[in-house]
Amino acid sequence: MAKTKLSPYLLSSKQIFWILLSVTISVLPHIPRLPLWFPLLLIGVVLSRWLTAIKRSKPLPKAFIVLITLSTFIIIVYFQGFKLNREISVTILAAMTVLKILETWKKRDAWMVVTLCYFVILTRFFYSQDLVLVIYLLLSVLIITHTLFILQHDNKKDFLNKRELKQTLGLLATGLPLAVLFFLFFPRLGSPIWGSPDFFGNGKTGIGDSMSPGSISQLFSDDSTAFRATFNGNIPKNSDLYWRGPVLWDFDGKTWQTKQIQSPKKFSNSGKDAGTYVSYEVELEPTGQKYLFVLILQPARACQVAS
Repeated sequence: MAKTKLSPYLLSSKQIFWILLSVTISVLPHIPRLPLWFPLLLIGVVLSRWLTAIKRSKPLPKAFIVLITLSTFIIIVYFQGFKLNREISVTILAAMTVLKILETWKKRDAWMVVTLCYFVILTRFFYSQDLVLVIYLLLSVLIITHTLFILQHDNKKDFLNKRELKQTLGLLATGLPLAVLFFLFFPRLGSPIWGSPDFFGNGKTGIGDSMSPGSISQLFSDDSTAFRATFNGNIPKNSDLYWRGPVLWDFDGKTWQTKQIQSPKKFSNSGKDAGTYVSYEVELEPTGQKYLFVLILQPARACQVAS
């Protein structure tokens, strides 16, 4: 039986191999946080698409693909709820990227699914930014970029060609100086904007008027700047820099809250330390609260605030 000649717009087995590798390596770091059924979905889709590639089989019926996609979406919503948060967003993105493989038969679809792999890799930084992860993601970017190169320039000889790999490394090297400039001069925030816990409804460390121990399953450790203080005169010692905020002293058996005071008390300046003042200005970052941290010096008992 004579082999049919592939259309220039269709994908070769080599291109399919690198597409499957890109999708697998991009969703692999998310496996510990994804539902238990996701690895089965990944294995089933990858094996199914690879078998159709080597056997030159026909694409799956569109109605079947639509049914699988809708079923997957319903399962995600059923188990994770229909609420916008970080977990369900990453799960939907990863699942839809994997399912996109089933209808990837032309280069137009291939470019789309490989581009989605960059976004899937990027979302892994929502959870951690350790060195080992960064090295893994850099290797993943190399593989994904090499897949884009093969989609454009495919020699159709061997799956791993050294010349093609060198050309991909050359393309990445051209963007290295720009990446260094961004790293040195672009302002870096304490927490990524796209991973903001306020947007996704997760709790984070910081100031508030209530706290329920054990009610928050996952805290976002926020190391961004809380406020800036400028002293007019001598700067106190680090051991004397005690900044006091609201005190949670009312406990109803479940939640700690601030006590409502009818007439707010003012700091008194009495005793042998009377007349000891520290003048400073506070520039507070937006918190959505009406509190201001006050410097309490020891043994000073009074302070002067300008805000």
